[in-house]
Amino acid sequence: MSENFKKLQDKLNLEEGIEGIIDILREIYRNGTNSIKNISRAVKIPIPIVSKVVNSLIEANFLFRNEDGVQLWEHAMKFCEEELGFFGYGIPRCPECDNRPFNITPRIEQLFDILNPIFKDRPIVDTTLDQSKITVETAIQRALYFYNNGSIEGKDIAFLGDDDFSSIAISKLYKIFFPNEPNLIAKSITIIDIDSRILETIKKYIEEDSLKVNILNYDLRKPIPDNLINKFDTIIMDPPYSLNGLKLFLSRGISLLKHPSKYDIKKDIYLSFAHKSQEYTLEFQKFIIDSNLAIMEIIPKFNKYEGSEVLGNITQMIRLNTTMKTKPLINPNEEFNESIYTGETHPYIKKYRCTNCNEILEVGPDRQFETIEILKGEKCPKCQTSKNFELIERNLKLDY
Repeated sequence: MSENFKKLQDKLNLEEGIEGIIDILREIYRNGTNSIKNISRAVKIPIPIVSKVVNSLIEANFLFRNEDGVQLWEHAMKFCEEELGFFGYGIPRCPECDNRPFNITPRIEQLFDILNPIFKDRPIVDTTLDQSKITVETAIQRALYFYNNGSIEGKDIAFLGDDDFSSIAISKLYKIFFPNEPNLIAKSITIIDIDSRILETIKKYIEEDSLKVNILNYDLRKPIPDNLINKFDTIIMDPPYSLNGLKLFLSRGISLLKHPSKYDIKKDIYLSFAHKSQEYTLEFQKFIIDSNLAIMEIIPKFNKYEGSEVLGNITQMIRLNTTMKTKPLINPNEEFNESIYTGETHPYIKKYRCTNCNEILEVGPDRQFETIEILKGEKCPKCQTSKNFELIERNLKLDY
């Protein structure tokens, strides 16, 4: 049938490639029966084009019409599940904001119950690596959003850093649909992180369901191992909030994605990034455009974080698609030697007050405590009891 898809693509010449045909099939599969109009709205392909694809699939005995629209034949459903990796069913989107997917079954609450204790077991953040923890709600919203966009089912997925455990939310997503049938949904999940603590904890919780995940302790500043280049369909990243960090992560993500072809053009990159000034935003959008990536969707205030007062606790979600011209700005075989973490590009000295004895302590580069997490871990050096500190001052370190 994949050869038939190629013939159909040759006949219709969809700008989206075969992935556009698969998106149409996915919408029909998830809803059982669907109208041409609703399919068009969901996949964002014009009605006349959707109609041509549907008519061709009816001629190929893949679909049939009923009074409510079109439906898959049983043998076609089996093909979609076994060959394309389709799984689950449609999830409605919020009618108020038309962005965030949601699930109205009680199982969504069960997923919260499963993830809450896991997320409490996340290693303490290392702020020198720009780590920050998203909320459980955000992790679930991310998983549902990626699923709704067809970026999980049957896909090879790579996380470029995952200190917030989004990969675990994706691995547990089957519990919303068929809770007694453990299924990774994705074809494979690979988590790449510089922090081995993160990787070992993620591996433990995903494999408790007898599901397999690939982990790699790797610094993205180093050249990419050959066995990772052009291997993935979907890249998920929450990079350091610096321009160098964004440039590096985008380049590495592009190099990891499978090569586009006239049949298979669109690959997904999901980028979580801080809300910035218009001048800064222009600069990071230039990286995206210069890489020949297409910005398909921007959802402000999508990600919510625990703490992270510098970020205002929220960041945006940006969905990017590859094109035939997409290219990395940094060669995959090239080592990147510039600073990428905000503590390196904009080192701050912060003053904290102990809430117990009022001792003022400086935290930052070249100080006794490099991060607030280290300070809390060792208690106040004066009273030796308190782990609670109030931020009272934050100044850029100028002598670097």
